[in-house]
Amino acid sequence: QIKLWQMWDKLIFTKLIRSFKMAIRPTKMTIAMSAVCLVCLIGWIMDVCTITSPEKKPILESTVSTIATFGHEAKTKIYLTDPADAMDAIEEYFIDGQRGVFSTLWNFSAARFNGATVSLMGRDVLNFFTNIWGFFIGLVWAIKYHTLYSIVFFTLTVPITCIAGGAISRCAALEFARGEKAGLGQAVRFAARNFLAFLTAPSVCIGIMAFLGLFIYLLGLIGNIPWAGELIIALGLGLALVFGLMTVLMLIGTTAGACLMFPAIAYESSNGYDAISRSFCYVFNQPWRMILYTAIVTVHGTIAYLFVRFFVYLLLIVTYTMLDLGIFNNPDGPDKLAMIWPKPEFFDLLA
Repeated sequence: QIKLWQMWDKLIFTKLIRSFKMAIRPTKMTIAMSAVCLVCLIGWIMDVCTITSPEKKPILESTVSTIATFGHEAKTKIYLTDPADAMDAIEEYFIDGQRGVFSTLWNFSAARFNGATVSLMGRDVLNFFTNIWGFFIGLVWAIKYHTLYSIVFFTLTVPITCIAGGAISRCAALEFARGEKAGLGQAVRFAARNFLAFLTAPSVCIGIMAFLGLFIYLLGLIGNIPWAGELIIALGLGLALVFGLMTVLMLIGTTAGACLMFPAIAYESSNGYDAISRSFCYVFNQPWRMILYTAIVTVHGTIAYLFVRFFVYLLLIVTYTMLDLGIFNNPDGPDKLAMIWPKPEFFDLLA
């Protein structure tokens, strides 16, 4: 029995499970909550400053009621079959309800996250990835329909995310490698000193993909030249395929290795280019191990998330029930408590 425990303890993926215990340390929680509050504050201020009183327009009931209202039984297939219709539906929801861009994007993303969680627990893999894809459609909607808003918002929030992520990664690195618990000020100062590295790592990858995609796009524009356009596209098609292959490889490396870039900087105090190199090498040299670890972390993280959500739900529903028992409502009148505080639901805690 002792040998079996020692074998289990030596497995690398067991350390991934322990990382969730490390994640709830007060310092990391304080940094994460502060970053979330700052991002929400920026989004709220921008929404208040940009919301106008648009003309009331009839919404696309058949689409909006299932997609943009973020109901519990949303028909997520539209994300795969026609993403453009999904984005149009979100925009109609935004206009009709006189909501802010941040508020709309936040609610939509939260619904997709909850949908992915339920799908994973129900072993519906297709719907899980469909909900993840729907999250990116929401980002594209914000950039496409509200470009200036998105530029200002991401310019203000990306630095906050980089510093918070870098500080949390530094705390985890010191605790995991040396058993040290970094203080809040120490972690934030480290992230601030290495801010350019944390910012450069993902930005360089996005910039390279944008450059490669721009070449293919320009080749398509050249195809509009009368007579010569078709010939130029035919001659440049091979090069376009090469650039497309490079874009796909960069996309895979960035998507799979993004979670490794910040830890590489936090451990080694390296620059952004070294972090990109290390993360890409791990992803492409050991893809199956990366897939296995990602699957384990996803399942374990989902269970942990549902446990925390269930605890919060119990807290709210018990409080709500006790309050409701003490309030005497008129049988012919409205529910007083429901007017003050709508009844919480498991996937809609704020109702």
